[in-house]
Amino acid sequence: TTSSYGTYYKVNEGITDSQCDNRDNDCDGATDEFCVSVSADVAEGNGGTTRIMDISMVLDSSGAPHVAYARQSASTTSDDYRVYYTYRTGTYSWSSPLLVDNDGNLGRHNSIALNPTNSNPEIAYYRETNSSGTLTQDLRLARYRSTADWPSEVVDGDGSTNVKGKYSSLAITTAGIRHMIYTNASDDRLLWAE
Repeated sequence: TTSSYGTYYKVNEGITDSQCDNRDNDCDGATDEFCVSVSADVAEGNGGTTRIMDISMVLDSSGAPHVAYARQSASTTSDDYRVYYTYRTGTYSWSSPLLVDNDGNLGRHNSIALNPTNSNPEIAYYRETNSSGTLTQDLRLARYRSTADWPSEVVDGDGSTNVKGKYSSLAITTAGIRHMIYTNASDDRLLWAE
């Protein structure tokens, strides 16, 4: 079903439009929702010439989404990714995508959070670099300062071949203290950094 607000898709097959809302399907006394709203606007895209992967989102205090994602480099067809950031600026409009970091193959396994002390986005992500035939993999954190200034630092990475930084999740306390959970896939450990 299409409306002026976007497109709605039924989650359960066989439910008609008239049954979509206000129905207690499991008889628990509460109304069940069978539809989800999908916004019709496009945050980023170029018609399929590059791949976008590993998307994370957080909402600010006004409900506007802020999005981090990995995008394949336009100059290659290999798994060469960069981390990008965009946010919704109004109804059906988004900021231009901002390149956060381009040092290595990075941006996969990202997690975004807004720092409550300044409302700026911060992004934790996985990076791999290949220097002289040695593949190193680490967890990085980038913090927004301006559209062209995203200083980043290694959170965990010792220059070895340990696969650190995949499947990260970032949370920031009201005091601005960062908490990150991620994996060391080399030995199947779940790691936490503060």
